[in-house]
Order: sequence, then structure tokens, then C-alpha cells
Amino acid sequence: MIFICQIRAELPCPFGNYVLTQIFFILFIFFLTFITFFCHNIFHHKIYYLETFVYTEKFIGTSYKSSNWSYLGKTTGRGKNDQTHKVNRSIKSVYDTH
Repeated sequence: MIFICQIRAELPCPFGNYVLTQIFFILFIFFLTFITFFCHNIFHHKIYYLETFVYTEKFIGTSYKSSNWSYLGKTTGRGKNDQTHKVNRSIKSVYDTH
């Protein structure tokens, strides 16, 4: 059985303040720990892979970079039901866990 869950969380990272950046990083790690704990205890499945999309117009993915997530590249900006083969959505960066 494969369980896929999509969660949207956008945490703005203030670039100029080191203390706030560290607080956001700690919250991000807590969030990932909670997801792992929740899936293991409720659904009795381990999480083997996580993937996320970062809106590069607003964010640069500092939390994911500092958590050692891998940068995979950018999306094409066409969406999942593309029929025109033209960009009609924002282009995002894609990160995943190892």
C-alpha cells in the first residue's frame, strides 16, 4: 500500500535576522518530526521519501537547503493537466529528501 499525502506549508524566512532564521529552522525540523511520528503511529507506515515545491518568486528554500534536502531542478510551470504545452503557472524549485 502506498500512502501519499500533500501538505502545504509556507514559512517565510527572514534573511537579515540570524535568530529568527534559526527559530524557523527549528520549527521546520519539528514539523518534519511530527509528520514522521503521525504517519508511523496512525497509519503504521514509515516515510521513505518527501518532496516539496518552493515558490521561487517569494522564497529561496533556505530551510530545505539547511536541512540537507536535494535540489532536483525547476518545474515546467504547466500543471498536471496541461494540454497547450505552454507555461500557465508559476515555475517552482523542487527539493526532496535523500
